[in-house]
Amino acid sequence: MLMLILVFCVLLISVLILAGMRKVIGRQEEELLLHVGDPALVEKKSYVVHRVDTIEKWGKTLTVITLVYGLIVLGYYLYLGWQQGSHVIQ
Repeated sequence: MLMLILVFCVLLISVLILAGMRKVIGRQEEELLLHVGDPALVEKKSYVVHRVDTIEKWGKTLTVITLVYGLIVLGYYLYLGWQQGSHVIQ
């Protein structure tokens, strides 16, 4: 049971790290939007937008995986509790 919870914690930490990365890179994206007329920054803007898109894609995917896995672990934990509670002590 401990291993299931540890895997869930690793997934949750990964989602939080991706959210933090998205926030940091989002600031760079906002700063680049202020320089609309500068042609030298076009390539950098493209790179930052690509990174943001990639992080968002992985973030959404990992969030769904974490949520589903967490619900499965919760269901398993509740099932074990129900099974232990249904044993008759003689």
